[in-house]
Formats: sequence, C-alpha cells, structure tokens
Amino acid sequence: MQFPRRTSVHSAFTCTDSQYIWTGDPLVDANTGIVTGTDGSGVPDRWWVVSLDQSGPLGMGLSAKDTSSRRVTLLLDWYADDHWLVHAYVSLSGEMLSDLIRSTGFARGANKLLDKAYLSTITENAAWRGVPRAISASATGSF
Repeated sequence: MQFPRRTSVHSAFTCTDSQYIWTGDPLVDANTGIVTGTDGSGVPDRWWVVSLDQSGPLGMGLSAKDTSSRRVTLLLDWYADDHWLVHAYVSLSGEMLSDLIRSTGFARGANKLLDKAYLSTITENAAWRGVPRAISASATGSF
C-alpha cells in the first residue's frame, strides 16, 4: 500500500506472563492471600496498539488499543473484562493569517469513541472505572 509522505503507522504488541512467586515464608504467603503461580493483579496478558497519523496542513489520526482481561482480586474471583479504546483527532494549521500572527493551529479530538465502560486502573482488590468519551478542541497561535 502506498502512503503519502507524511503518513505514519505505529504498532506495538506486548505479551506477558506475570505470576506471583513465593516469598520463601509460607506463613507470609498464607496471610497475604498470594497463591504461587497465579496471575499478577492488574497486569494483562497482552496489549496491542496501532495508530495511523497524517501530518501536514490538514492532519488527522486514529489509534486503537486492545487490553486483555486482568485479574483484580487475590482470591481469583474477579477479572476485569478485555476492552478496546479508540481515539481520533483532526488538526488544521494555518499560515500567515496576518502580519502579527506567525502560525496558527486548530485541533479537534475525541477520546474513547466506543464509549464503553471499562476498568482502567487496577490494584490488588480494587479497580477504578475509566473515563467516558471526551471531545476536545484547541486553538494555538504564535505571535
């Protein structure tokens, strides 16, 4: 596929096998509820992200991130669902609107386009819901 000169594609994949190991003291392990060989809390087995960006006077981009399910509790009874996050933006840069302004820029962005509920931050035995869809706009100017 032929891309314009100012187009970039980025992708990253991470695969982990995070498991608890014993502390060396069976009493400590029993008191903390840690079971040797179980998944680490809050750590997904895989993450995958891909983004496409077009720069220039008219810029735009789209990114998507997939996070697999993650363990929340030490008791192995609560896993956060896997989820996708999709973000997009459009930007416009203007040149010399007047002698006083060197450069201008306008941007509009949308985060969490799918607007599905998901758990973003997880610590052992606790989780916080991710923020919902957010739309933003910005304007910049250099004098």
